[in-house]
Order: sequence, then structure tokens, then C-alpha cells
Amino acid sequence: MKWELLIEIKDKPELVGIMYPQHSKKGDIIAVKPYPWEWGEIEKRNYLVVVVDGIEADEAKKLQKPLFDKEDFDPALEKPIMMAKRKFNIDFNKLKSMETIDEEQLLDPNVVYQPLKNKTLVIAEDGEDLIYDKKIKKFKKLKNG
Repeated sequence: MKWELLIEIKDKPELVGIMYPQHSKKGDIIAVKPYPWEWGEIEKRNYLVVVVDGIEADEAKKLQKPLFDKEDFDPALEKPIMMAKRKFNIDFNKLKSMETIDEEQLLDPNVVYQPLKNKTLVIAEDGEDLIYDKKIKKFKKLKNG
């Protein structure tokens, strides 16, 4: 199945004492939506959209979850510690090696710049290591589609 991933383009500053002690980092997968998706102006100007294929719905939903100190827990009984805003991220340097990305344009909130919106990356065993699971410290393989 095809999905659109909304990717953080820069590290957010950490604020001590706020509800979420860990803020998103460059490459974090912020949101996952079915392809095609109509993103709002804020998303188009402040994040990178990456289209991927080969991920099932249950796995896609997990890509936008935070990283907790425990994997399986009952929220009614336990309050786990959030270790990072997102459990999964995209290796931004590898993404840039697959496609030319003008980072100056990408970081300019006055410009809508989505260089990967019309390109599909495919989950495949023989592809590039791109989506990283921070918990198990392992990549999912993607290739240019």
C-alpha cells in the first residue's frame, strides 16, 4: 500500500518541564497518511513529504508513534517514560543521496518546496537502509520506485 510520510526537517529545541520532554528531531516521521493526501499549507511549508510503497496499514500506523521505555503496556495501569517524540525516523543524509534536495529552500517557511512528492520509495529487501527504528536500532530497506 502507498503512504505519504510527513518528515521533520530540523531538530526542535528541547524545553525542560513541558509535557513532552523530547521534541521532534530532523528526520522523525511526524504523520502517516494514505496516498494521495492533501496536506495543509503549514505542513507543506514546514515538513518534507515522502511517498512510500510496500507498507501495510498496521505497520504504517506504528511509524508515527513515540518511543517509550517499554514496548507493550496498558496505559490504564502504567505511565511509561517517553524517550523520544517519535520511534521511527528517516535517515536524512541517505534521503539526500537518493534525490537532490535543496536544504535552503526546504528550511524556508515562505516557500512550498516538496522535491519528493512525485517520487515513490518502495520497501524492499534489496533497497537502501532508510527508515530507522530507534528502539531496536535497525533499518527498514527502501529503494527508488
